Amino acid sequence: MLLDLVSDDFHHIRRQQHARLYCPRWNVYQNGVQLLGNEVRRHSVYGGNAHRILCCHRRDDRHPINTKLRKSLQIGLNSGAATGIGTGNCESCWDGLNAGHDGVDYNVGTMFRPVRFVLMPALLLAASVLAIAQTPPPGPPFDSTKHPNPIITFIENKDFKPIGSDQVKKESGIDLIGISKTEGERESLQIADGRFVKNMSILSIRTDVTFYPVVLQKFKLTNGNELLVHSFRFPKVALPPNFTRIVLNEAALEKKKKPSEMRFGGVAPETLQIRGVPALFFETDGKITVFWQEEGVAHTATSALPRKELFLVIEDLL
Repeated sequence: MLLDLVSDDFHHIRRQQHARLYCPRWNVYQNGVQLLGNEVRRHSVYGGNAHRILCCHRRDDRHPINTKLRKSLQIGLNSGAATGIGTGNCESCWDGLNAGHDGVDYNVGTMFRPVRFVLMPALLLAASVLAIAQTPPPGPPFDSTKHPNPIITFIENKDFKPIGSDQVKKESGIDLIGISKTEGERESLQIADGRFVKNMSILSIRTDVTFYPVVLQKFKLTNGNELLVHSFRFPKVALPPNFTRIVLNEAALEKKKKPSEMRFGGVAPETLQIRGVPALFFETDGKITVFWQEEGVAHTATSALPRKELFLVIEDLL
């Protein structure tokens, strides 16, 4: 206990010392002459206000300097970090956007928090998530002569074969949706087998993908038009789920020299809400395709109906 009366350095006799968690070792220079006194420390960061900073800032309204023109890593703290580290949580110095950051508790629970690295390339990829309402499945570029629609390109039209309604659940693992008899009737029911693709290339990333069976229902509507409904479980990609969504969205938006080399074959999707969920729709060759997911199953509906009429039919699916 006697040793506690004397702190680590002779110039801090019998005073509490601030934890020496050093900041990144690059020079930070301020604008204006009022802070010139700070720029005499060995690492060129804040010598004059050493008693107020945690080798950056501490307490309320003290913030780290935003780095510019540099790639940086953000490293999370373990749950056992000292409770004295309480404000800021490494936010930027935009107080208006960080209201309520004071008193952040880093020690919620006792579970160990792994160190996480937030890399700039991942942030750039994440921006693509905002551009797509529904994540499309992986697949080659859309070819209208071979594929059912711009979403389902991992199987071809020739892969479908008839199946009995009593076998659909067993073969595909999904429950069918349908239409009421007042709107039309089902003419045929078909299925295309799933498959496993090893080392599939998605955005130059090699990964294994499991594609599940696709069920096709052909309906004859009372107005004489045809409605095609494809249903399938979303493919399993051997990547972390959040990263999978980022990669698939980015792959769908990736631009190529030739439209035929792009994921949707050069057809630009539009977004909408259908059946209470986000959806994509495409218009190609005089037909409209709508893609949405609900209750763990992905669906597409394709028809030559005007879009408003098609939307109403989809809303009424049973």
